[in-house]
Amino acid sequence: SRRKLSKKEIRALTEALDQKYRSFLNLVEIIITDDEREVFLQIKENYQKDKFIESFWKRRSIDSQGLRTDYRAVYTRRVEQALEQFHDLHNDRARMLVVNGAPDAVIPIECEDVYVPLQIWYYDRIEALKSKVYLIFYQPHGVGPYKLWLPLDGVGVLLVGVESNMMTGARVPDIQRCFEWRTVQQAIQYTSTVLGTGAFSMQGASKLFDPPLVETEGV
Repeated sequence: SRRKLSKKEIRALTEALDQKYRSFLNLVEIIITDDEREVFLQIKENYQKDKFIESFWKRRSIDSQGLRTDYRAVYTRRVEQALEQFHDLHNDRARMLVVNGAPDAVIPIECEDVYVPLQIWYYDRIEALKSKVYLIFYQPHGVGPYKLWLPLDGVGVLLVGVESNMMTGARVPDIQRCFEWRTVQQAIQYTSTVLGTGAFSMQGASKLFDPPLVETEGV
C-alpha cells in the first residue's frame, strides 16, 4: 500500500532502482508529479513498474484539443535537443524547450559593450498563457547558464556593468549604440505585459515551466 515518503526515503528508493528505472525517472524529472514519483518508488515488481511507465505516457498523450499524440516520442526528442544544446536540464532554456518545444524564432543580441549576452525567443503561442510571447534569456555578468528575464529582475541586469536592479549610481551604457536596441525594448515591454510586473511576474513565469496537466487520482 502507498504511504507518504520522506525526502531521505525517496533518495534511498531511487538509488536502489535498476538502471532502467532510474533512467526513466531522470528522463521525466521535469514532468513527473510528486504523487507519481512516490507511487512508482513503492511498486515492488518490475512488471508493475513497466505497466506504470506505459500508463504514464498514455496519460500525457491527449493534447489540448483532445487529440491523441505520441507524447513520449515528442518529449524524448525535446530532451535530446535540450541536452545537445544546453548540456543539462537544470537551466531555464532547457526546461523551456522540453516543456514548450523549440521556439518559432531565436534572435541573438550581440552588443558586448551594451548588453550582456542575450537571446530573445519568440513563440507564436504558449498554451499555458494562451498568448504569443517574446522571452528574454540573459547570461548574468556574461558567465554561466542563461536565465529567463523577469520584469522583477529590473532592466539593469541586462546591461553591461550595471550591478543594481535600480541602476542607482551606476554608469548606464547608451543602449542606442546597439543596432538592435529597439528589438530588446520591445521584448521587455511585451514580456512585462504578458507576465505582469513585480512579484506577479514570478507567477506568470511559473506557468511557462508547468508540465502538461494530468489526472493522477487513479495512479
